[in-house]
Amino acid sequence: MATIYKHVTRSVAKLAADEGALDGLARKIEESVIFFASEHVDSGHYAHSIKTEKAGRGKDRLVTTDDPNAYQIEWGHAVETEKGPVWVPGQYIFTKTMGAL
Repeated sequence: MATIYKHVTRSVAKLAADEGALDGLARKIEESVIFFASEHVDSGHYAHSIKTEKAGRGKDRLVTTDDPNAYQIEWGHAVETEKGPVWVPGQYIFTKTMGAL
């Protein structure tokens, strides 16, 4: 059984209210995503498309990309070749970032 201490709620509420702390953490995550994305250099568009946005009425931060190929870059995709379809493995850029934190 899990135990939640009374002071945790207060601490989390204070952290959530500290926009500077959220901005700093979001910046760290964004930098890590860009670092891993730079290993996947094709046109460079993907790495340049990564940005941090305010979300949730401005209280949350969202590190995202608007690259139309983001799904395929992250998790992989099939390509058709003369010998049939071949699976191109994903780069797991956002996944690697979450594991690195």
